[in-house]
Amino acid sequence: MPNVLINNAGSGNFGKVDKMQQKQWHRMIDTNINGVFELTSRIVPLMKRAPACSHIINIGSILGTLGNPRMSGYCTTKFAVRGFSEALFKELRYDNIKVTCINPGSIETNFFEDTGVTPHEHMLKPEDIADTIIHILETPANMLINEITIRPLQPKSQEA
Repeated sequence: MPNVLINNAGSGNFGKVDKMQQKQWHRMIDTNINGVFELTSRIVPLMKRAPACSHIINIGSILGTLGNPRMSGYCTTKFAVRGFSEALFKELRYDNIKVTCINPGSIETNFFEDTGVTPHEHMLKPEDIADTIIHILETPANMLINEITIRPLQPKSQEA
């Protein structure tokens, strides 16, 4: 029986709303929202039968906590992940299922290659997020961290 689900899907297309292709919009909706729902709705019945505490971790984004120009589609999907997570933790907490939404800032991955966003040396490392997830999973059974935002200390290089 599964006792951990990590929804870490992410599709992003950035650009002006009037220039975005419908195919790009729908891909983000299907991956970032519908994918989270599809997996969660199938795993929750199994978790409800588990004798021990279970945990669902949804990887949102800092862009699910604020809007940014030229990122409206991605922001929309990550706001949805955040809202879904909030409602889900309230729905499932009495079934002994924890739900956490992690909202990271920029992470040093290949995600940015096709988005037009320039990576920088201060980005978070994937291991930083993995270590945080392990910490959250190791919390006591009666402790719930329902949401956490993680940012690089220096989001970009300072110009002299």
